[in-house]
Amino acid sequence: MKKQKIKSLLLVPLVFASITAGLAYAEEQPITSSTQANNSSLVAPDLPSAKEKVEHKPSVVTPEEYEKNVTDFKKIDIEAVRQSFTGDQLEHTIYFGRKTCSHCRQFSPELKEFNNLIEKKLEYYDLDGKDFDGEAREFLF
Repeated sequence: MKKQKIKSLLLVPLVFASITAGLAYAEEQPITSSTQANNSSLVAPDLPSAKEKVEHKPSVVTPEEYEKNVTDFKKIDIEAVRQSFTGDQLEHTIYFGRKTCSHCRQFSPELKEFNNLIEKKLEYYDLDGKDFDGEAREFLF
């Protein structure tokens, strides 16, 4: 019985040592894939050559152009915004923006197109409007 305990005590550390060594060895081996890719079915996308210069310079939208882009939007005040969030159970698509925001101006052509797609039902709340006070700010943000 004593020999059995000694053997067990000697074997347990060896077993743990072999497990940890096996884990370390497994982490060191590079990962290789056993599947081969069929190169005949791969198609490279058409990329512009290095000589072609592709410019993705966004056009700058002026505040006047922004005003023109949002002309067809249904202008609403803060009370209509409150009502749409709390009172009526109707569906609303509301855009919150201002002409002094460069991001709003840049996005306004897309919003104009979107408004046409949804049959001119886009509602617009101007964050530079007279009714945008501390109470409105608290409600919206």
